[in-house]
Amino acid sequence: MLASRSRPTIGLALLLAAGHLLATLGLFVVSFGLTMREFDAETPSRLLSAATTTCGAVVGALLLPGRWIWETWGSPSAPDVLEWLLFVANSLIWGVAGAVAARRLRVPRAVRPASSSSRPG
Repeated sequence: MLASRSRPTIGLALLLAAGHLLATLGLFVVSFGLTMREFDAETPSRLLSAATTTCGAVVGALLLPGRWIWETWGSPSAPDVLEWLLFVANSLIWGVAGAVAARRLRVPRAVRPASSSSRPG
């Protein structure tokens, strides 16, 4: 019974983790592009600056708690594979947290009466 109940939660966690990973990578690329565009501009734009700041803040939030772990125990001389593993693990943490939250917030189904004599016909 436990395996059948946890299977949708695991699937949801993996789906949310994949979405988190893609969103983080995509927003990181957008944030980098906006930063370079602002850097290359002759006159700074308030709208571009606000978009850069907002996008950077969202990326920073999506990188937590992995960023804290890396800043605390990571090393600049660590192999790149370790950084990518932590990046993927960070998305898995977000995916599991989202799946658990969704499972806890799910409204329980209505309980049907146990009497068998209430069948129609």
